[in-house]
Amino acid sequence: RVCATLACSLITGSIGLATWKLDRFVSVDGLTKDAQLTTVPVIHSGQRLEVNARTLPGGSLAVELLDAGGRPLGKLSRRVKGDNLRHAIHWDDENFVASLRGKPVMLRFHLAGAEFYTFAFR
Repeated sequence: RVCATLACSLITGSIGLATWKLDRFVSVDGLTKDAQLTTVPVIHSGQRLEVNARTLPGGSLAVELLDAGGRPLGKLSRRVKGDNLRHAIHWDDENFVASLRGKPVMLRFHLAGAEFYTFAFR
């Protein structure tokens, strides 16, 4: 009990638990028809690109790779749908990502009804 004056009050406390999926603490939500997020230049050593994302019904996510100056390096990836911690991103040329290893690239994520969390080159 804490009594500062004649009116005393009880201090109560509680314990709670919050859980969420791996790497899903913060997201970029592109809930409009074509929201975009572009990264700063990154240099990777991977062979493929994966994203942690969830799309709403009818939504999708696609990725575009750009050079360090922001110019497109190729076509937009195939769109992914659904809820997956490791969506594999695919282009028509399956060696496209690997061919850019060691070079600075920017990623532009095209979100349409999607929640985007993270990306990784693996």
